[in-house]
Amino acid sequence: MRENSTGVLSSSMASDTAIINGVGGESLGPQIEAFLSLASGLVIGFYYCWQESLVMLGITPVLAIGSVLEMQF
Repeated sequence: MRENSTGVLSSSMASDTAIINGVGGESLGPQIEAFLSLASGLVIGFYYCWQESLVMLGITPVLAIGSVLEMQF
């Protein structure tokens, strides 16, 4: 059959691979980076000044909402 030829299957696999790579790598990396930045900031805040870490915990929901709104726009 024509839709099962080598060229059609190769191009289909190449486009599917690009889509899967874009979904997994590009969106997951910034989320992990943001989480690790938040965690390290909390550790540093609790170590040096607990008041600073409480302020950071209070601002975190605002930052999360801002990130969600930025992704939607």
